[in-house]
Amino acid sequence: MPPNALSLIPESFSNAVLVQRAIQGDDRAFSTLLAEYRDRIYSTLFGLTGDRDVAEDLLQDVSIKAHQSIRNFRGDSQFYTWLYRVAVNRWKDWRISMSRRREDIIEEMFDRTPGPFRTEASLEAKEAEEILSRALQELPDLWRQVIVLREIDDLSYDEVASVLSCSTGTVKSRLFRARSRLKDILLRNNRSYPAE
Repeated sequence: MPPNALSLIPESFSNAVLVQRAIQGDDRAFSTLLAEYRDRIYSTLFGLTGDRDVAEDLLQDVSIKAHQSIRNFRGDSQFYTWLYRVAVNRWKDWRISMSRRREDIIEEMFDRTPGPFRTEASLEAKEAEEILSRALQELPDLWRQVIVLREIDDLSYDEVASVLSCSTGTVKSRLFRARSRLKDILLRNNRSYPAE
Protein backbone atom coordinates (compact mmCIF):
# COMPACT_ATOMS: atom_id res chain seq x y z
CA MET A 1 0.00 0.00 0.00
CA PRO A 2 1.50 3.43 -0.91
CA PRO A 3 2.52 5.69 2.02
CA ASN A 4 -0.41 8.07 1.50
CA ALA A 5 -2.97 5.29 1.11
CA LEU A 6 -4.45 6.10 4.52
CA SER A 7 -5.73 9.39 3.14
CA LEU A 8 -7.46 7.45 0.35
CA ILE A 9 -9.65 5.47 2.77
CA PRO A 10 -13.11 7.01 2.37
CA GLU A 11 -14.71 8.39 5.53
CA SER A 12 -17.78 6.29 4.76
CA PHE A 13 -15.98 3.07 5.70
CA SER A 14 -17.53 1.83 8.89
CA ASN A 15 -15.52 0.77 11.89
CA ALA A 16 -16.63 -2.80 11.17
CA VAL A 17 -14.70 -2.74 7.89
CA LEU A 18 -11.67 -1.22 9.59
CA VAL A 19 -11.85 -3.77 12.40
CA GLN A 20 -12.06 -6.61 9.90
CA ARG A 21 -9.04 -5.25 8.04
CA ALA A 22 -7.13 -4.79 11.29
CA ILE A 23 -7.89 -8.38 12.31
CA GLN A 24 -6.47 -9.49 8.96
CA GLY A 25 -3.24 -7.61 9.70
CA ASP A 26 -3.84 -4.22 8.06
CA ASP A 27 -1.75 -1.90 10.26
CA ARG A 28 -3.15 1.24 8.65
CA ALA A 29 -6.71 0.19 9.46
CA PHE A 30 -5.66 -0.50 13.05
CA SER A 31 -3.93 2.90 13.25
CA THR A 32 -7.08 4.59 11.96
CA LEU A 33 -9.19 2.87 14.61
CA LEU A 34 -6.74 3.70 17.35
CA ALA A 35 -6.55 7.35 16.29
CA GLU A 36 -10.33 7.62 16.51
CA TYR A 37 -10.40 6.57 20.16
CA ARG A 38 -6.98 7.79 21.34
CA ASP A 39 -8.24 10.90 23.17
CA ARG A 40 -11.08 9.04 24.89
CA ILE A 41 -8.76 6.25 26.05
CA TYR A 42 -6.22 8.80 27.28
CA SER A 43 -8.97 10.63 29.18
CA THR A 44 -10.02 7.37 30.82
CA LEU A 45 -6.46 6.52 31.81
CA PHE A 46 -5.83 10.03 33.15
CA GLY A 47 -9.05 9.83 35.14
CA LEU A 48 -7.96 6.52 36.62
CA THR A 49 -4.34 7.43 37.33
CA GLY A 50 -4.51 11.17 38.00
CA ASP A 51 -1.14 11.55 36.26
CA ARG A 52 -0.68 12.77 32.69
CA ASP A 53 2.69 11.10 32.14
CA VAL A 54 1.53 7.75 33.47
CA ALA A 55 -1.65 8.01 31.38
CA GLU A 56 0.45 8.66 28.27
CA ASP A 57 2.73 5.69 29.05
CA LEU A 58 -0.25 3.43 29.66
CA LEU A 59 -1.82 4.64 26.41
CA GLN A 60 1.28 3.48 24.54
CA ASP A 61 1.07 0.11 26.31
CA VAL A 62 -2.63 -0.15 25.42
CA SER A 63 -1.81 0.57 21.77
CA ILE A 64 0.78 -2.20 21.71
CA LYS A 65 -1.41 -4.68 23.60
CA ALA A 66 -4.44 -3.95 21.40
CA HIS A 67 -2.32 -4.35 18.25
CA GLN A 68 -1.02 -7.69 19.51
CA SER A 69 -4.51 -8.84 20.53
CA ILE A 70 -6.68 -7.53 17.67
CA ARG A 71 -6.78 -10.96 16.05
CA ASN A 72 -8.56 -12.22 19.19
CA PHE A 73 -11.34 -9.63 18.85
CA ARG A 74 -14.49 -11.68 18.25
CA GLY A 75 -16.95 -8.87 17.69
CA ASP A 76 -19.08 -9.73 20.75
CA SER A 77 -18.93 -6.04 21.64
CA GLN A 78 -18.15 -2.86 19.79
CA PHE A 79 -14.48 -2.19 19.07
CA TYR A 80 -14.23 0.80 21.41
CA THR A 81 -15.76 -1.22 24.26
CA TRP A 82 -13.11 -3.89 23.67
CA LEU A 83 -10.41 -1.20 23.54
CA TYR A 84 -11.66 0.31 26.82
CA ARG A 85 -11.44 -3.12 28.40
CA VAL A 86 -7.82 -3.43 27.20
CA ALA A 87 -7.13 0.01 28.74
CA VAL A 88 -8.80 -0.77 32.07
CA ASN A 89 -6.98 -4.12 32.28
CA ARG A 90 -3.66 -2.39 31.56
CA TRP A 91 -4.44 0.15 34.29
CA LYS A 92 -5.20 -2.69 36.73
CA ASP A 93 -1.84 -4.31 35.89
CA TRP A 94 -0.13 -0.97 36.45
CA ARG A 95 -1.83 -0.53 39.85
CA ILE A 96 -0.57 -3.93 40.97
CA SER A 97 2.98 -3.24 39.81
CA MET A 98 3.01 0.21 41.42
CA SER A 99 1.55 -0.76 44.78
CA ARG A 100 5.03 -0.83 46.36
CA ARG A 101 5.94 2.56 44.90
CA ARG A 102 2.71 4.44 45.71
CA GLU A 103 4.30 6.94 48.10
CA ASP A 104 7.05 7.84 45.61
CA ILE A 105 4.51 8.39 42.83
CA ILE A 106 2.33 10.63 45.00
CA GLU A 107 5.36 12.71 46.04
CA GLU A 108 6.37 13.05 42.40
CA MET A 109 2.88 14.25 41.45
CA PHE A 110 2.92 16.99 44.10
CA ASP A 111 6.51 18.08 43.41
CA ARG A 112 5.91 18.95 39.77
CA THR A 113 6.38 22.57 38.86
CA PRO A 114 3.81 24.45 36.78
CA GLY A 115 4.34 24.75 33.04
CA PRO A 116 4.70 27.96 31.03
CA PHE A 117 2.63 31.10 31.70
CA ARG A 118 -1.10 30.40 32.04
CA THR A 119 -4.02 32.77 32.14
CA GLU A 120 -6.06 33.05 35.33
CA ALA A 121 -8.94 31.11 33.73
CA SER A 122 -6.66 28.26 32.67
CA LEU A 123 -5.09 28.20 36.14
CA GLU A 124 -8.56 27.93 37.70
CA ALA A 125 -9.47 25.12 35.28
CA LYS A 126 -6.19 23.37 36.08
CA GLU A 127 -6.82 23.75 39.81
CA ALA A 128 -10.36 22.36 39.45
CA GLU A 129 -8.99 19.43 37.43
CA GLU A 130 -6.38 18.71 40.10
CA ILE A 131 -8.96 18.89 42.90
CA LEU A 132 -11.21 16.45 41.04
CA SER A 133 -8.26 14.20 40.23
CA ARG A 134 -7.20 14.05 43.89
CA ALA A 135 -10.79 13.38 44.96
CA LEU A 136 -11.08 10.57 42.39
CA GLN A 137 -7.91 8.99 43.78
CA GLU A 138 -9.64 8.70 47.18
CA LEU A 139 -12.40 6.53 45.72
CA PRO A 140 -12.09 2.74 45.75
CA ASP A 141 -10.93 1.41 42.38
CA LEU A 142 -14.34 -0.02 41.40
CA TRP A 143 -16.09 3.28 42.07
CA ARG A 144 -13.37 5.32 40.34
CA GLN A 145 -13.59 3.12 37.23
CA VAL A 146 -17.35 3.46 36.93
CA ILE A 147 -17.40 7.22 37.50
CA VAL A 148 -14.58 7.85 35.00
CA LEU A 149 -16.15 5.65 32.32
CA ARG A 150 -19.70 6.98 32.80
CA GLU A 151 -19.25 10.63 33.78
CA ILE A 152 -15.97 11.61 32.16
CA ASP A 153 -15.90 9.34 29.11
CA ASP A 154 -19.70 9.47 28.72
CA LEU A 155 -20.17 5.76 28.07
CA SER A 156 -23.67 4.34 28.39
CA TYR A 157 -24.53 2.10 31.34
CA ASP A 158 -24.43 -0.93 29.03
CA GLU A 159 -21.02 0.06 27.66
CA VAL A 160 -19.61 0.54 31.16
CA ALA A 161 -21.04 -2.84 32.16
CA SER A 162 -19.36 -4.46 29.16
CA VAL A 163 -16.00 -2.82 29.88
CA LEU A 164 -16.10 -3.81 33.56
CA SER A 165 -17.65 -7.26 32.96
CA CYS A 166 -20.57 -6.68 35.32
CA SER A 167 -24.31 -6.09 35.09
CA THR A 168 -25.94 -2.74 34.30
CA GLY A 169 -27.55 -2.80 37.75
CA THR A 170 -24.12 -3.16 39.34
CA VAL A 171 -22.89 -0.19 37.30
CA LYS A 172 -25.81 1.94 38.48
CA SER A 173 -25.29 0.91 42.10
CA ARG A 174 -21.55 1.62 42.00
CA LEU A 175 -22.17 4.92 40.24
CA PHE A 176 -24.69 6.02 42.88
CA ARG A 177 -22.24 5.20 45.66
CA ALA A 178 -19.31 6.76 43.80
CA ARG A 179 -21.18 10.03 43.19
CA SER A 180 -22.23 10.22 46.83
CA ARG A 181 -18.71 9.51 48.10
CA LEU A 182 -17.14 11.93 45.59
CA LYS A 183 -19.53 14.67 46.71
CA ASP A 184 -18.59 14.02 50.35
CA ILE A 185 -14.87 14.14 49.51
CA LEU A 186 -15.21 17.39 47.58
CA LEU A 187 -17.28 19.00 50.35
CA ARG A 188 -14.84 17.83 53.02
CA ASN A 189 -11.88 19.21 51.07
CA ASN A 190 -13.69 22.48 50.42
CA ARG A 191 -14.28 22.95 54.16
CA SER A 192 -10.55 22.61 54.79
CA TYR A 193 -9.81 25.75 52.74
CA PRO A 194 -10.14 29.12 54.50
CA ALA A 195 -13.17 31.19 53.49
CA GLU A 196 -12.38 34.28 51.44
